[in-house]
Amino acid sequence: MLLRGGKAFVKNGKWGFADRSYYVAPQFDSLFTIYLKDMDGKHLASSIVGVVGVMVDGKKGVVGSDGEEIVLHKDYVDFRYRFNQPISRFEIICMHKSGVEVIYNRGGKLSNKYIVTHDKDGLVGYVYDGEFQAPVYKKVERSDIPGIQFACTLPDGKVEYRNGAVLVPAAKVEEQIVYAAELKKREEAAAKQREEDAILEKERAIRKQEALDKLLETREDSVIASLMGIYTKRHKALYEQVNKIQQYLRFTTMQNSSGEFNRSQWMESGRHLKNTMLKDANAQLKLYSSDFEQFKYLKDKLDFHLAIEGYLYEVRRFLSASDTWAEYIEGYGGEDSETFEHIERLNKCVQAMDLGAKFCQGIYTEYNNSKKLTGSYLTTMKAAKGAKKE
Repeated sequence: MLLRGGKAFVKNGKWGFADRSYYVAPQFDSLFTIYLKDMDGKHLASSIVGVVGVMVDGKKGVVGSDGEEIVLHKDYVDFRYRFNQPISRFEIICMHKSGVEVIYNRGGKLSNKYIVTHDKDGLVGYVYDGEFQAPVYKKVERSDIPGIQFACTLPDGKVEYRNGAVLVPAAKVEEQIVYAAELKKREEAAAKQREEDAILEKERAIRKQEALDKLLETREDSVIASLMGIYTKRHKALYEQVNKIQQYLRFTTMQNSSGEFNRSQWMESGRHLKNTMLKDANAQLKLYSSDFEQFKYLKDKLDFHLAIEGYLYEVRRFLSASDTWAEYIEGYGGEDSETFEHIERLNKCVQAMDLGAKFCQGIYTEYNNSKKLTGSYLTTMKAAKGAKKE
């Protein structure tokens, strides 16, 4: 029996096999059965699980019933499987021609990249990327030298270094040790420099913030006036673009009669919304945001700055939701329940954006009236002083 519930077949001199779930095309020189065996090679069960022994170009190995290679090597002479307790891991035990067992994990490609081996005397070896290194070492460890994979300690205490199964010459090891020391020095120097730069940057940031705070204290009126100028210059243009999109969404893309959406113009409307209206609105948003960026030092210091920042955030959310809606209707949408979810999201964005716009306008009006009152008061005081002199 090759494998439980399966069968083997040959075509053009090559062997394949199949079971109820898989068909593996003829590609092997020969096939053989993998048994559950004890350490002495005695069969413990006649029921065969989903692995098959194969021979290809003089190499023996094991593949799964799905045809995926588990192991294939010219130096393995015998195979058995077992379920390793307590984790019940399915393992393939390969007998190397030297008499050393190499244990592969049936379902673990990553764990099969590096496999530790032992001989009968307890010496350690390994298989790395399929390359066999005989167990002649007292211990094998990952090397901490850059460019060298393994540090292998012999029973007499001498250490050999290997990349895979290839022995690294002593001169190369010394070269890498010197390189590692130099690299460490450079890294330490770079880390120290980064630390010093971070301290200087922090000090610069503190001084800059102190200067900006002082600027705000001494020139608050002019700073507010500049911010009001940006608001006056950019806000209306963006608001009009956004309002135009709101109207288009409501009266063009969301027409509904008798509980059914009119989808006849959705493709065209989606393209117009995305390629023209949203493009224009995002251009206005970019101009507004760019001008507003120069006042970032006012963050958390001025209510008008906070109001504009909040409004721009809500506009971005609305334009993003509108873009998603445009993509949705361009493909004629989906179920009505899904359509209403999109509309609900847009509605929430519109409400938040409108609140933000009203908040901005309220503070702008408050500042503007305060400015006018101050100006009127100063004008009256100047006039009074002039009258007294006369």
